[in-house]
Amino acid sequence: MASKRNLFTSHAEMIEKNGITVFNDVIDMPVYGEPYLSPLLIICLGRRGSIQTEYDMNRFSMGQHDISVFFPNHIITANQTSEDYLASMIVVSQRLTEEIKKTSIYQQHQFYLKNPVLHLDQESFEAVEHVFSLIKTISESDIPERETCCMSLLNILTKMTDSYLPEKENNRTKPGKRYFNAFYEALNKYYDQSHDVSFYADLAHLSPKYFGSIITHETGINASKWIAEVIVVRAKMLLRYNNLNMTDISEQLGFPDLPSFSRYFKNNTGQSPMEYRKSLVH
Repeated sequence: MASKRNLFTSHAEMIEKNGITVFNDVIDMPVYGEPYLSPLLIICLGRRGSIQTEYDMNRFSMGQHDISVFFPNHIITANQTSEDYLASMIVVSQRLTEEIKKTSIYQQHQFYLKNPVLHLDQESFEAVEHVFSLIKTISESDIPERETCCMSLLNILTKMTDSYLPEKENNRTKPGKRYFNAFYEALNKYYDQSHDVSFYADLAHLSPKYFGSIITHETGINASKWIAEVIVVRAKMLLRYNNLNMTDISEQLGFPDLPSFSRYFKNNTGQSPMEYRKSLVH
């Protein structure tokens, strides 16, 4: 299925005005084969069929009774949907970003980065679908404090989905989650300004060693690897979907020169930027 309609950009004014918008009967996604750097929180509930997509350049499939969570400042690329694809989506505007951080779902940011799809059994699916319906009804009403009510329901929804996560995810320490979430948010904001752990440790008012130990303990991945992952994802997007030359790409990513970018990319992917770009044509 091919589409030139971007659901989010074509309804951008309404999404920002409403704060929380629910789309039912979604049958396609943003422009196929092209990356969309989403400024929004998107929760997608698969009702029928399947979709093949990428989240930060990692491929995954979503089918019936699957719920997917996409956080702001991540790259979504839709590749293919089945003819019978049907989904519902909750879209939260940029304006409510700070409110999102107060919800339960934001505390599970780390889990959803690596596991954006969660499969629901029939009973869980029906419960989640009911909350989707309530949010839609209230978001389209004129009741007082409509937005506050929707945020409360969104928090209820995310607490429900928390209960479907692997038990170990709910046993992680809250301080560790807070540090990681703040780190990842800063990383998406400043990745083109600094690639050093010490920079992000300073933002957290911690020593680099202690900061690094918190991130590693919480996620099992050290802070340098998280930094590299964000930079490499954006590098791959620029190499894959743009005609920029290597020097321009290295500048956009905050490297002092092309050799520095080439070394960094190869150290973290096993390929030079040029080798990666050439591999895409085969």
